[in-house]
Amino acid sequence: MKKIILIVITLFVVVVIVVLGLLSFYTQTKERSDADGVTQDEAQLEVESRTEVQKYMADLNKLGSKAQITAEDLGDEWNVHVYEIVINGDSSHTATFGWYRVNKKTGEVKTDM
Repeated sequence: MKKIILIVITLFVVVVIVVLGLLSFYTQTKERSDADGVTQDEAQLEVESRTEVQKYMADLNKLGSKAQITAEDLGDEWNVHVYEIVINGDSSHTATFGWYRVNKKTGEVKTDM
């Protein structure tokens, strides 16, 4: 009888620990996503998925080049730069395709240039 009571108590404690752990994980994840909004990677992916950027990337790929996409934190927005690095002998420069602003709360993308 003592063994059965010990097993029941042990199972109860395990269930309580698992439930508390899941609640803690859910709360931390929700707080993080509510606070962070759109991440830098998500902003870059939003811009990359735009039709004109996809076409630009495909055109560069045909020429043996690759588009670069970077994002700068502007507080409430991400400033996303789409460009190519052009190498001419010993020198190089960037050739900008476009600038985009991504709202961190809504994910809305606006063309900046």
